[in-house]
Amino acid sequence: MVELSPEEKRKIYLEEKERIEAQERIKTEKAEEKNLKQKKDTKAVRIVCLVILVLVLFYLVYVASQFGPPTPEMKVDVNYLGMQFLITNKNDFDWSNIELKVNDKYECRLDPLK
Repeated sequence: MVELSPEEKRKIYLEEKERIEAQERIKTEKAEEKNLKQKKDTKAVRIVCLVILVLVLFYLVYVASQFGPPTPEMKVDVNYLGMQFLITNKNDFDWSNIELKVNDKYECRLDPLK
């Protein structure tokens, strides 16, 4: 068996120490890369969830706007008196924004009708 000199032992020790440190650096770098990837994946999932949530909210607002408040039943008497119409509001509230159409040809807007 060959005995190593103290200088050779020291050289081997330093080389082994460098190898172990390099392996540790590689492990650390891989762990950091994995963490970064997980953070990016998590961020992407959050963005997708946020986009879906915003789209669902827009859809709900759109659907709600399609229904709107209910229109009350209009109670009315209409009589044609030769050259004019006699319109009587039989509701217990005033009408506003009145638009009158006859045969889809004639159209007029009226003041609030009490």
